[in-house]
Amino acid sequence: MTHPLNNTTRTWPFARPATAGRTPVAEVPRTYILGNANQFSRLIAPWRRLQQTAVEPTIAAAPGWLLPMYRHADPQAHGAVTIAVLGDTADRLAAVVPLHLQPARWLLPLPCLTTWSNDFCFSGLPMIAADKPSAALETALRAARESFYAKAVLFEKIPAEGPFMAALHDLSQTTGQPLAIVDAFERAGLETGQEFEAWFAGNFKRKKRKELRRLRTRLGEQGTLECLTYQPGEDLSQWIDEFLSLESAGWKGRAGTALACNEAMSGFLETALPMLQANRELIFWKLALDGKPLAMLFAMLSGDQAWLGKIAFNEDYARFSPGVLLVLDVTKDLLSRDGIRRVDSSAIPDHPMINHIWRDRIAMNDVLIATPGTSHATFHFIKTAEQARRHARSGAKSIYHRLFKGKTK
Repeated sequence: MTHPLNNTTRTWPFARPATAGRTPVAEVPRTYILGNANQFSRLIAPWRRLQQTAVEPTIAAAPGWLLPMYRHADPQAHGAVTIAVLGDTADRLAAVVPLHLQPARWLLPLPCLTTWSNDFCFSGLPMIAADKPSAALETALRAARESFYAKAVLFEKIPAEGPFMAALHDLSQTTGQPLAIVDAFERAGLETGQEFEAWFAGNFKRKKRKELRRLRTRLGEQGTLECLTYQPGEDLSQWIDEFLSLESAGWKGRAGTALACNEAMSGFLETALPMLQANRELIFWKLALDGKPLAMLFAMLSGDQAWLGKIAFNEDYARFSPGVLLVLDVTKDLLSRDGIRRVDSSAIPDHPMINHIWRDRIAMNDVLIATPGTSHATFHFIKTAEQARRHARSGAKSIYHRLFKGKTK
């Protein structure tokens, strides 16, 4: 099957996609199909305005995150496609919905668009305007159906109680398009609005607080220990190089999974972080001993929310838990900042480190919704197939961990 992005050339305003080897797809008014970074670059101004007025803050669909993804992660090879919905005027956008085309996700010719999954896709939350979000979603789903023959769209890692989920439910009730939650889970988060000392005392028992203070004292005895925050005007490329070197020096480097081992992912980081910094959407921290990085972590900002990115630490100092100490410093910094309401850890459920430090939980959903014209019977089959797929993957992971890791997850 020829991918719909392969023979697509457009200018702004864009022509509709030409699909080689198929009957031309129907045109959906006021929608554009974006398949490469050059097309995105023409949208920066209206895209930025949409980010400021989105119904729910998201960094995953923001220019500083998504555009570098398209520049470095080979979107055609990954089947990446973004549906942009035009607003009420030619210079406004109503939605930016990044997805991933899977022609046969369930081993049958039932095309589906899903959240693009890679090392930096910690959320599938699209960017939807606060004005009539359900209408913008309906248009995007119609484009998914007409342009890619998708029977359903799967949004993964979506806040369960946010305005986007409310808009999806409203759309389903209004149009009759069936919707199903195929997975529900929680991940660690940080609710702001309190002083650090109160948070620290409320989160840890006295014995644990004493132990954490002791670790910091012992580490400080090795030299000058300080937590540094990147400041505008500093050489950001040096911070990024230090982060990549720190990560690759540890177990990820030995396993070949460090970002520095992957040219596309390291290139993405080297492009994304400066873009975020230029728009004041980046915070970068470093726990340093005599100027030498022991642990580094960054976060992305959009609206009144933040998301933690990757963390790296020096394993030679593991007995001092430098990663934990840095997260505590980061927590203190985040709680002191104005304008941040909530911080998402971006971590997997039951993460062995962050779950024991941040005790707030963010409920998340993976939600499947039918595109216009998909029958209830077809959607029921798709939902059942998706649940079976997840059950099989979970079983395979359990067997793998028993055989090769000596434990179950």
